[in-house]
Amino acid sequence: MNESTVVSDSSPKSRHKVNRACWLLLLLICSAIMSASQARAASTSKICAAIEDEVMTVWGRNAPFVIAGSGFKLNTAPERSRAGTAFRFAEPGILITAHHVVKALVDIEVCQGVAGDDCYAVEELAAVPQWDLAILKVPSLTQAPTLTLSQVPEVGAEIVAAGYPGAASYVCGSAEVSAFDREVPFPRTLLFDAAIAPGSSGGPIISATRKPRVLGVILGMVSLGKGAVLHHGAPLD
Repeated sequence: MNESTVVSDSSPKSRHKVNRACWLLLLLICSAIMSASQARAASTSKICAAIEDEVMTVWGRNAPFVIAGSGFKLNTAPERSRAGTAFRFAEPGILITAHHVVKALVDIEVCQGVAGDDCYAVEELAAVPQWDLAILKVPSLTQAPTLTLSQVPEVGAEIVAAGYPGAASYVCGSAEVSAFDREVPFPRTLLFDAAIAPGSSGGPIISATRKPRVLGVILGMVSLGKGAVLHHGAPLD
């Protein structure tokens, strides 16, 4: 009975060929990952540029505070300041924002950019406090908006979030849906990871698709414990 013997070639030349093949495979994998990442970045940049004119800053003055029973008012001549973000939606003259952005304001305006000098007066406000949402009516904004409603995304879906955080100019970037239909802090909360800072509240959450559509509204941050923080928003479906 013959037995076959497998001989392993462990010569330096053979090991060199194996190492070279491994390095080539690793380079191909890294190249594919970088190409996909660059494609996503290019797509996000196009979406952010496409919706920039739809996203506006919210300005106003804090309403005077009346001390109960005294009739005495504090802050009777407050300075006008930037409070958050809003975006044009569905019909000419209609904007969406977060209720907490506008609930304590008077003389509300929406403005293009951060300078606060290309502004339009808000004539009506409809609040939905249980969802932390507000609808602003600005008749002088007559151009039809490009943003319309989309279906709620699935967990893991790529999205885009935009706003005007702090003293910064327009900030827009990609994120991923981490959870949906959570009851904290609002019913049917949409949780996502993104580099969002205060001032972006009221900004849009957008589908990362060829034709961007609105998925929800940025509301703020929520702590998950042990230092973990996600941002949350209200879906508009």
